Amino acid sequence: MINNPLNVYGSPRDFTDPFMREYAPLVNVTDDLQWFPREAKVSVWVKVMTVPPIYSIKWYMAWNIISRAATRGDLAGKTVGVIASSGNTASAVARIGRFHGLMHLVAVVPSDIPDAKVAQLEFDGVRVIRYPETPGDTCIDHAEKLAKKYHWFNIPQYEDENNWKGQMFIGSQIWEQTQGRVTVAAVGMGTMGTIRGLRESLPPSVAVVGGKLAEGNPVPGLRSESRLQPHFSREGFIELEVERVASYEMGKAASAAVPAFGPSTGSGMVAAKRFIEKCIADGTDRDIRNKEGEIVCVFLGCDLAILYTERYTGALDPKFFSSKIPGLDD
Repeated sequence: MINNPLNVYGSPRDFTDPFMREYAPLVNVTDDLQWFPREAKVSVWVKVMTVPPIYSIKWYMAWNIISRAATRGDLAGKTVGVIASSGNTASAVARIGRFHGLMHLVAVVPSDIPDAKVAQLEFDGVRVIRYPETPGDTCIDHAEKLAKKYHWFNIPQYEDENNWKGQMFIGSQIWEQTQGRVTVAAVGMGTMGTIRGLRESLPPSVAVVGGKLAEGNPVPGLRSESRLQPHFSREGFIELEVERVASYEMGKAASAAVPAFGPSTGSGMVAAKRFIEKCIADGTDRDIRNKEGEIVCVFLGCDLAILYTERYTGALDPKFFSSKIPGLDD
């Protein structure tokens, strides 16, 4: 852990370097979520990945991919990069790439990306191309074509092993922060880099759980089985299907405890809760308890809710967004 108690950085590059910063926060939200009765001995924690400077879980992997590409010499003579992304990785790469000479970034994004996410990318100086994906002609395919046509550097986040190797730092932090007490770690499944990184960095005794979208249940940044990429190994973790509304409900619940997360956070939460419930119901919970007899669950808070407020209000009942005020609403 970096010893920087005054939180002072000598340059924007140092500020952006994840190895120049303290660990991302880990917050106990057991009492706030109230998933299980106390006698169940389950504690629930959120690993808050929405801290500056990137405000999303893609920070470590983007730094790892770009810095290693620069070390290999892949960026030599390149000033323009192109990436297929749902937004967060592109935002991270846009900021990190500039420290390595990649001054411009083109992001090929799904056509249904929220307008707020496009606005954020454009604010970060990214040229956004909305692409209407079809089977056999995806954002990934289009980014590859653009890279070849214009001789840009293609950032292959879906197949570069530095994706999941960068995310291993998240698992390592969780292990240290819980003093080895964590027994369940959960996240939504998109590129599958984060869940692979968790699996590779946590002991086999820790159950790593992924929230995979049910078909026809879109959640920004995540994918259903038909759209998951086959590049990273899927061995060693548990996959559970989750639904759109349940993901939004859970994301809102997490945001009420620790402001504020997008719905992809909720997808991992849904999977974690259902997995633990199943284990308790069938008596296999002994396999996910530590030596103190506790289930310690950590889910990942992936990105900021502010980019998805319209999706939240469109998915959930109005009761989720306002409380009844005594006197005013009586």
